[in-house]
Amino acid sequence: MGLSRLLGIRLCLLLSLVASAVHADETDCKTSFIRWMLVQHVRFADRSASVQSRRQAERSIDKVRAAYAQENSFCGAMAVAARQPPGTGDLSARQGEIQAFSQAFRR
Repeated sequence: MGLSRLLGIRLCLLLSLVASAVHADETDCKTSFIRWMLVQHVRFADRSASVQSRRQAERSIDKVRAAYAQENSFCGAMAVAARQPPGTGDLSARQGEIQAFSQAFRR
């Protein structure tokens, strides 16, 4: 076997190892994403929570979903979630959001 063929085989093996590591990381990020999303949905659905807490959960969910849709990466989406600590930003009501939570859930 020639030297260039050996180097090519080694390169292919190295690339497959890197791809496996990326896949493992993405799998871990997917698990974190699912857990994070469940926590945010529970926060949003908690009728005893403050309007600000629920609104923050709603906005966080929207932002992280958009990041996932744009990057198609759970790790990228979780990086967006990590950059925005809870309770930060403008929490005033916006069009399209639930404005009065108590009225929205009445039957």
